[in-house]
Amino acid sequence: MKSRSFISVLATLGLVLSGCLADVTPLSDEDITMLESMTQAYREAVLAGDADAVAAMFAADATEMPANYPVRQGREAIRAVYQQAGMAQEFQITIVHTDGVGGLAYQRGTFTGTFVVEGMEEPLVDDGKYLQVARKQDDGSWLWETVIWNSNLPLPGQQ
Repeated sequence: MKSRSFISVLATLGLVLSGCLADVTPLSDEDITMLESMTQAYREAVLAGDADAVAAMFAADATEMPANYPVRQGREAIRAVYQQAGMAQEFQITIVHTDGVGGLAYQRGTFTGTFVVEGMEEPLVDDGKYLQVARKQDDGSWLWETVIWNSNLPLPGQQ
């Protein structure tokens, strides 16, 4: 009797998992190219100081988690911060890996840049890393759901 119950549980679990993993199709080369082009378009928008173009890459309810700042929730909050942000004199992004399945993708990479920050006498030279999660939209485009980035610079006093 116990073995029949165990088999029933395994069969049910298998059915549940197969339903949860309905779309495990790897990303197409076209999707990877689109996601990587989006990252480079972000770089160009930051260099141009174009907050509207940056915000358009995020889902309406997206989350951005930048280093040393509170979480930014929603496209409009993200846009507002980029409108107030300092200018980037130089900004490079190196994509390390892009992958995903179905309509969900992630990308990780590194960045370097020189940024003019209000209140600082000298431009800030920074480098760090990022992780972003994107969801494919009904029209085939991608929008970022969550972006996390942080600096490799040591905290003051830990140099």
